Amino acid sequence: MAIYRLERKSISRVKGDNLFAAIAYRAGLELTDPNPLNPEATTYDYSKKADVAYTEIMLPDELAVQMKGERITLTLPEIANLVETGETTLRGKMKMGAKLANEYVLAGSHELSLEENIKDFQEFAKQQAEEQGVIAMVFVHDPKLGDDIYEMGGSDPTRKDERNIHAHIVLLSRQVELKNGKLSLGKKCDSDVSNDERVRPVVPQKLVGKIDPVTDKRIQQGRGLCSNSEWLKGVRESWANIQNKSLARHNLALVTHKSYEELGIDFKPGHHRGKIGKNSYLGEKNESNYNGNRKQSKYAANRQADISEQRISDSKQRIDRHKQRAIEINNIIASRAGATDPFADAIRRSRAARESAVISCDQGSEAFDRAADDSIAAVRRLAGIASQGIKQREPELAKHAQYAENTKVNLIRKILKRRKEENQIRLSWGESADDLEHAHKFDPRQLEILNAFANKYQLDKSRSEPYEDAKERQWKLVNNDNFFQENIEVFDLVRDPKSEREKYDARKLSDSRQDVLSTNSDVSYGEQSRGLDEPNNKLVMGNNIPRPKF
Repeated sequence: MAIYRLERKSISRVKGDNLFAAIAYRAGLELTDPNPLNPEATTYDYSKKADVAYTEIMLPDELAVQMKGERITLTLPEIANLVETGETTLRGKMKMGAKLANEYVLAGSHELSLEENIKDFQEFAKQQAEEQGVIAMVFVHDPKLGDDIYEMGGSDPTRKDERNIHAHIVLLSRQVELKNGKLSLGKKCDSDVSNDERVRPVVPQKLVGKIDPVTDKRIQQGRGLCSNSEWLKGVRESWANIQNKSLARHNLALVTHKSYEELGIDFKPGHHRGKIGKNSYLGEKNESNYNGNRKQSKYAANRQADISEQRISDSKQRIDRHKQRAIEINNIIASRAGATDPFADAIRRSRAARESAVISCDQGSEAFDRAADDSIAAVRRLAGIASQGIKQREPELAKHAQYAENTKVNLIRKILKRRKEENQIRLSWGESADDLEHAHKFDPRQLEILNAFANKYQLDKSRSEPYEDAKERQWKLVNNDNFFQENIEVFDLVRDPKSEREKYDARKLSDSRQDVLSTNSDVSYGEQSRGLDEPNNKLVMGNNIPRPKF
């Protein structure tokens, strides 16, 4: 089963990185850094690395056309040298805090061929190169070609996994410009500027540096983009869509970029071990998380099976009561049919009609019995599938098994996280409910409602309270259907704050208009007592609302 992985890293001098070393390792080459400004420049030899399956340089279309016109080409060492020598200060010294490039580590799909995986990696790299306007480099590693852990030493079979085909997509953090037949580093790409610069609006250049009369601060140029976090979510989704297109062609299980929390699954995620073996601390922690997830999955599957069994049992009891009632009716008809009275003919016709109804009822009961038996068999098959899925460590089982509880769990969880910055509108930061970027958050009025609600039902964990006690109390509410039915308006607010806010504002406006009409009517009755010398358009105040009088 394919997995999803997109990990974004930075290649930076702050971390001691060097672009020659980074490219040499990912491409399996021997490269020498000739930078005269770098006292630690040396040769990096990874030529014995055997798992490198593919390398490629991708240029944004505009730069590619310009370079073709000038008949200029680029190699991997030339790209590294362009960045290492270009990231210098105005005084000609190395920028020790310079960010050299961004790297995306992508997991391929071991069910697909190497060629199919390479096409997916290429599509993602090209997409990012065009969006950011930067040079991208693609390095594909396939463990089937060699040992990607100990490429220059011995092999450890407990660490090597031949399914671990993956790619390193390296994108420069600055755009490259071509002037007078020479390449040089340009401005930072959109993904590497501060979040403030990203979200600030684009203004005419003549306004930059002037004082804003509203904020009394100097106007700065922006890029008019979404926030960094929203952008990264889009990048993660893009890779999932690319991967799923290839998986769907082979009718394979699809992957998702969403977290367990977003999917409503109460699982603990695993940790990427990298070069660390399964017997390491991370390996033991992953095993512990897996055991906990397996217990949770088994509990959910058994609970769902118990619910289905109970519903089938209730249905069979209703059928039995129906059949018993049919027998009683048949006996009554039989006893009455033997009596001689003026209505004997009518009784016989009634008896015949009711006997026919009883037969139909029996036939329906038999069909229902068969359906119930089929349902029991289906539940048992489901339990078997669940047991098999648990052994195979397929987390998809938990998603289906817990589907009935996911919505309620998510609603409670969202209430518990109401005070987090990403869930509440921060007026002091200039956020507004009218801004689409923040419309999904709770405003102060809604937060007051949720705080009162949480206090009433003791949803929040107190400082001295054990975690298990708070969790148990919350689970009791999750399993109480009446609790959700009685507080449907609160949970509608939690589910969609924007929609609840619009309904509240509409009700408030309607009440205000009704109050205006009521006050105007009162004023019209007392018109003569007030006098005729007052202007007709005078504002009448009532309940602190100005009301025009026409």
